[in-house]
Amino acid sequence: VQKEVAKTAHLWDNGKITKQPQVNVKGTKTYTCMVCNATRNEDIAPLIPKNIEVKSSSTLKTRSNGAIITVAGVNAGELLKASNASYITDKNGTKLQSGTPLATGMKLVLEAGGVKTEKILSVFGDINGDGKITVDDARLALRRSVGLESFTDAQFNAASVNGENTVTVNDARSILRAAVGLETSKEWLVKIK
Repeated sequence: VQKEVAKTAHLWDNGKITKQPQVNVKGTKTYTCMVCNATRNEDIAPLIPKNIEVKSSSTLKTRSNGAIITVAGVNAGELLKASNASYITDKNGTKLQSGTPLATGMKLVLEAGGVKTEKILSVFGDINGDGKITVDDARLALRRSVGLESFTDAQFNAASVNGENTVTVNDARSILRAAVGLETSKEWLVKIK
């Protein structure tokens, strides 16, 4: 005759967080049985980022107005490494490959917890959105400085290179100097407020 061993149901405590959840990283809550001291773990859902964030560097910054600014020559992979964005799209919504050079008007996209957040990118000096600093960009900045051109927010942020948060003749001059190789857009990034 076989003896049956009585099985007791576990009586779990309220649990203790043993690993705090972080953005996009699960946490852990550990429960302990008050009868036999057995433990069990449960995952805690990762925190969901609400905003696109970019780590400032010599090629990337976030302006006080929230605009994300980069310099000419940065590619999509570099920006993704320096941000919490999920991917970057061109103006038509097509996802960019890692080595694609960035241009004004492209979008950083963060998808987390079923929510999609987008932020439009500005490349210093690239007002027309072709990814380069050209004489045409300087012409557009000059026209804007005298009220003959209206800009989107992304274009305004791309044209406001002298740290004044306006578009002036001096911005147009700096963009023209960069177009012919006498200045670089990295020089403008240190002036951002």
